Parts: sequence; C-alpha cells; structure tokens
Amino acid sequence: MVPGAPAGARGAGTRRGARARADADADAPSAEPHPAGAPGRRPAILRRAPAAPPADPAPPAPTPPPPAPPEVDYRAEAEAFLDTLPGGASARIEWGDPDGHLGGVWIPGSETIILNATRLDGRLAQTKDVLRHEIGHVHQNRTMAATGMSLTDYEARLDALFGGQGIEKSADAVALLLGAKSVRYASSFSDAQYAAARAILEDRVP
Repeated sequence: MVPGAPAGARGAGTRRGARARADADADAPSAEPHPAGAPGRRPAILRRAPAAPPADPAPPAPTPPPPAPPEVDYRAEAEAFLDTLPGGASARIEWGDPDGHLGGVWIPGSETIILNATRLDGRLAQTKDVLRHEIGHVHQNRTMAATGMSLTDYEARLDALFGGQGIEKSADAVALLLGAKSVRYASSFSDAQYAAARAILEDRVP
C-alpha cells in the first residue's frame, strides 16, 4: 500500500474541491442551449416606420366669378330717356313698325312716338338719337294744336326756312341741339335754322 493522506483528510479534501467547483460554476454565466449551428437569441430591434412625406397643401378654393351685371331693360331705359328730353315727360313710346322707318310721329296727331321694335330693340344709343329727332315732331304737333295753324301752312313755313323738307330737317336740327350724334336729313345748319329749332322746342312758330 502506498502511504498517503489519512482517509478523513482525503474525504474532506474531495468535498472542498467539489464545493469550489460548484461555486465557480455558479459565478459563470449560464448559456441557454440552442440547436446546433443556430445562433443564440438576440433582443429584437425595434425600427420606427419612416414618416410619411407631408401631404401637399390643398389648393386654394377657386375664386367665384363676379356676379353678372343686372340685365338692362332696354325699353325701360328708352322710356326713361324720353322723360329727360324737353317736353318728353308727357309723350309716350309705342313699340311697333312706323312704316319701316326707325321712328315716327303722326303729323298732325298725338304725342305718341312709334319706334321700330325690330330694328331698334337693344340698340339704346341709336334709339336715343331717334327719340331726339321724334321729340321735334311732338313739338311741331303741339305748336299746330296751340296756334290752330294748318299742316300745309306750317310745312310751307319750315320749307322756306330749311330749303325744303322743312318738317324733317327742322327735327334734325332739334336732335342736334339735344346732343344727337347721328341724324338723317341734314347735319349742318345755319344760325337762323338753329334759332327756328329752338322756337320749335318752345312750341312756337319759327
């Protein structure tokens, strides 16, 4: 027999060595078993989804169109204009067809001015010039009615002053005095003829 440590000493030493190994194993980090060849577990990486690009701003609301201008009542405008002419407030307009002319007044006759509804409707500037001429005929009727002068004598007087077509030319002179831009029978008058036109507007015989 080989001499050695006492039996008690060997046993004690063995227990101390086992305890030391156990303590060492307790201090070492434990590893979870995993299948061969598989990597060990790693904590999940949380990734934030990329922010959506900012939305395009909403386009501005379209500007509403301007309100439509009120519809002009052409005939009411014509009648209102007649009221502004000398002696026009007591005259009236009849919309019809004065034998194809733009306008007309029966001579001798009433204070009704007949306007050509087909040719003039909607043409206010031209209608105003026609009214400036026709109001001259209204005054001619008033003069004959007030003085008792016959149409024959009155026409002869105007023909002498205006070189023929006195009824119509004198009405053109009246229209020009009232601001007409367009007349039909004559567009140039002497001072004496304009004086006759002023007498007509005053319901006097020139």
